[in-house]
Amino acid sequence: MISVVGCGFVGSVFTTEMVKRAFAGKFQYPFRFIDDDEVEARNCANQNFLLADIGRAKAEVMQSIALSSDRTAEYHKTRLTIDNMDELLADSVLIVDGVDNLATRQLLWGFAMRTEIPVLHIGISEQGTGRVEWSHPKHDTFALSPARTANKVIKDPASGVTPPCELARMRGVGLNAGFAAACAASIYLGFDPESHLKGETPNRWFTDWLATPSGFVPQTETWSQWHDATA
Repeated sequence: MISVVGCGFVGSVFTTEMVKRAFAGKFQYPFRFIDDDEVEARNCANQNFLLADIGRAKAEVMQSIALSSDRTAEYHKTRLTIDNMDELLADSVLIVDGVDNLATRQLLWGFAMRTEIPVLHIGISEQGTGRVEWSHPKHDTFALSPARTANKVIKDPASGVTPPCELARMRGVGLNAGFAAACAASIYLGFDPESHLKGETPNRWFTDWLATPSGFVPQTETWSQWHDATA
């Protein structure tokens, strides 16, 4: 099971790209989408939703996108909490963090450390703008883990109406981060379409660290993650 927690901006961008890669790579893993929010009109300006989706659960729309690419998928219109996370995530092979609040992101970090199920974090706010990072006991690059944010003031993303110019700017960042995360997730699961098209051996860069502990790894930016994964 590939579990996507948070189906808004980066979650919807990641999903749109990832289900295509899953189809191309013939992944047998089903998808699970978790989000308690519904699509609003303003979401259609910068998230991967249409006007026809207004009023639907965001997680349900993501399920529909996955099903349209012949992927098995389920959705849960609920907020991930410490009380339900074991039930919702325990059978995952990969968890994708697309949420926009620090508490849930750190909750997912703790889940990865406890269960050794990798979490791939996608950040586009003050909480890691343009970052694609991992949480796992053997490969921890999450800049917002509790240990790294101790005694620091971390701003949650601003809520409310965002000016059109800011939406456009953030959409550019979100698209890059979402696509880079889909690339990273594909390679971790054993499929590198770029190498495949060139007739090369698939790059298992993100899988190797599970077998070879690397200790405390410095945080990395989206571009270096993308470049290293596809070089």
